[in-house]
Amino acid sequence: MPDSNLALRDQHKFSDEASELVMQCGIAPCLLGFSYIAQAVVIYAFGERKLTNIYRQLAVDNSVKVKSVMRDISYAIDQTKNIHNNLSGLVGIHIPQSEIRSGLVIAHLGLILYKSVRDSKL
Repeated sequence: MPDSNLALRDQHKFSDEASELVMQCGIAPCLLGFSYIAQAVVIYAFGERKLTNIYRQLAVDNSVKVKSVMRDISYAIDQTKNIHNNLSGLVGIHIPQSEIRSGLVIAHLGLILYKSVRDSKL
């Protein structure tokens, strides 16, 4: 289980790694949703599991409405061809295209990042 006491500065240290994970899924960095997904992955990795809280935090951090965050994340995922294959390769299990949702993408990438954070602390 992630350590929710990890410092905010530690979260910033892993933002590049989160962006790399999002790119490995095939999400285009030019889309605004890419940035939101990368930020959400870091938040998830550092302990927040409730998607609505993650979206709320992203909205506050980026001075936008929650609805905008949700829309931009969904658009970025919808525009990514073969995201199910790319994500499946990263996590090592088959994920059907029909199962791809923002929460699933954020959770899987967040857990990968969490393992990296945990391993770097050892």
